[in-house]
This record gives sequence, structure tokens and C-alpha cells, in this order.
Amino acid sequence: MTLLISDYSKTHEDTANDIGILGFLQHHGCPTPLMDWTFHFPTGLFFAVDGIDYSCKGREIDEHISLYYLEKSYFEGGSMRGLLSDSLDNVSKDILDNLINAIPDAEIRETARNKFSDRSFFDHSKIPGTGFILNMVPMEKMMHIPQAYFSDDNPDSGLIFSLINSQNIISQHGAFTWNASATMPLEMVAAAEYEKARKQDEPSDFRFCKCINIHKSLVPYILEKINAVGTHTGSVYPTTAKEIDTWEIYEAVKNGIKNP
Repeated sequence: MTLLISDYSKTHEDTANDIGILGFLQHHGCPTPLMDWTFHFPTGLFFAVDGIDYSCKGREIDEHISLYYLEKSYFEGGSMRGLLSDSLDNVSKDILDNLINAIPDAEIRETARNKFSDRSFFDHSKIPGTGFILNMVPMEKMMHIPQAYFSDDNPDSGLIFSLINSQNIISQHGAFTWNASATMPLEMVAAAEYEKARKQDEPSDFRFCKCINIHKSLVPYILEKINAVGTHTGSVYPTTAKEIDTWEIYEAVKNGIKNP
């Protein structure tokens, strides 16, 4: 895998983190615990109509295509970046409190408390390349997190998962959800986690994602519109899975072969 992302590693030293590698594999045809999503609505429409089968008939649902979407608040609620950022902020607060409380002079101590009340002990801009992400998202830790969300849509945060190591991910405005379960689909895992955390006054009927059904007769119109904004096969798939065969890596790992 180092060879596959070596060019990107020139600008970011944490490319070998497990999530960055899984994101690359996922976008090039290898089964992973991740699921692809996009922030870009035309790209979502492209995937909904790409390879559409007009031969299925007989039921009303066969006359439609489905576009699944998540509320952004659900993404943010399970954001791994948010979790890591909150952890850093909590640790930062504890460190600052301990340092300030160690100041013997009460007046100086209060001055320091006021001065640093909105300051963080950690500079997020210095985190990329430190190995922080590499050590925070290894598979052995991630398997204890039922579900999560990853994206690099906010590079200014300093918490970057190196997900843009593939031109496909960049072009598709890609993001990922994580599912640690090998047997339950993501929506069931999400519903179970919601029920655990649900407050008494919150609704019990939880839907992780929603769906828009679109009649197939509208597909030519959709293709015309998304092409007009530059969304087409060439823009969505600048690098094809055939050019990078990650399935060989999957088969090698499954068969216990190291360093495929």
C-alpha cells in the first residue's frame, strides 16, 4: 500500500493510517468496513442513475431508482474528527488547569486563568504529520467503535485522515461511514446505538438514512442536468478500478499473505 499512496505522502506524513488506507481500497473495489457517501448532490445523482437497468419490470418499485441520503447532523454526531477534537480539548483543559493551579500567587494565578481561558494547549495546525491520526485510528481500536463518520472536508481543523489519497475520492467529494459489525447493516447498528443513547423525550422511531425514489423516465433529464454542471463518468472516475486492482490485496490479506 505504501507504493499506492507514495506521492501523497510527500505532503502528508500520516498517509499510512488505517482509515486512509481503507478509504483508498474502498474507492478502488476492495471490500472494507467503510461505506462511500458524497457531499455533492450531482455526484449522488450520478451514482443513482449509473448503470441503470431498464429491464426490471412488473412491480411499481422497478420503475424507480433510489437515492439514499443522510442528514448532515447525523454525520457530525458520529464524526471521528469531532470525537478526537473533543478529546484534545478536554486533555488541553486539564493540562492548563493543572499548570495554572500550580502557580502559588493567587493574583498571578487568576490573571493566567483569564488570559488562557479560551486557549488550547494543542495547536491543531501542527498535528498533521505527527503520527497522531496514525495512532488514534488503528483497526484494533476502531473495532470497538460501532459506527463513525470520516471526512477531510475541513482541512483547517488539522485532524486529517488522509482520505484524499485517491483522485476518485477528491473528484467524488467523498466521505465515509464506518461499521464495525460484520453481520449487521449500518442502519441497524445506528438504530441500536441511538436506542442506547436515546433520552426519554426523544422519538423512538429512528431512521439513520432516508430515501428519494425517482421515476426512471426522468433519468435522461437528470443526466442532462448533471452533465451541464460537469458531473459525468470522466469527472467521477478519473482513475478507474481496473487501473488499480485492489482486489488482489483483499484476496492476499484474506489468505493470510503478508505484504501483498
